[in-house]
Amino acid sequence: MGEDPGRCAWAVGWLMLTRVVNLATGAERFYSLMPEDAVKAAYLQDKGDHSTWLYSKRYVHIVRGRWSVSAGDWAALWSEDQRAPFPDGVSRL
Repeated sequence: MGEDPGRCAWAVGWLMLTRVVNLATGAERFYSLMPEDAVKAAYLQDKGDHSTWLYSKRYVHIVRGRWSVSAGDWAALWSEDQRAPFPDGVSRL
């Protein structure tokens, strides 16, 4: 797949990848999670917490905007039509 700066997630078959960007450093991470969970994972991993099986019990202040979700410096985009396929056959958030 080609690089598209406006695309933050791809769905191929059953696999969805969410791109999470650190707005302070420009670092990118990709997760096979919904945007809120992906941002939470990036934030916690950045803080040194790699106990993924405990993430559902961890509190992270998530800021939900109309088209974005963020925690600390980590952010991902989403949209209401996130499951709608685009003409190129790839769904994006």
